Amino acid sequence: MYVFSLSDGEWTQEDRLTPEGDPGEIYFGKALALSRDGSVALIGVFKIGHSAYVFSKSDESWAQETRFSGDGGRFSGFGYDVGVSDSGGRAVVGAPAEDDTEREGSGAVYPFE
Repeated sequence: MYVFSLSDGEWTQEDRLTPEGDPGEIYFGKALALSRDGSVALIGVFKIGHSAYVFSKSDESWAQETRFSGDGGRFSGFGYDVGVSDSGGRAVVGAPAEDDTEREGSGAVYPFE
């Protein structure tokens, strides 16, 4: 995932965000949500064993804060959709193919704070 910033009418690459850990995160960046002030990025991954990563910016550098994973099955789609609040203090991660006990593929949304 590449981060660009606009300054004086010119776009420049600010950083390249890469997930720590599993090198198999082949669809890192499938979904993205950014806080209103641009200091928190929630980045979804779409593959078997899905996840979502929180990155935060302090001063001029970005750092991975944490990795979220759902409690659904391998094919739940966790990380397929993501959202973050304006302040960056709350996040939601969608799992559109997660099954509940009564309906197959009913989906789920996981809130994080």
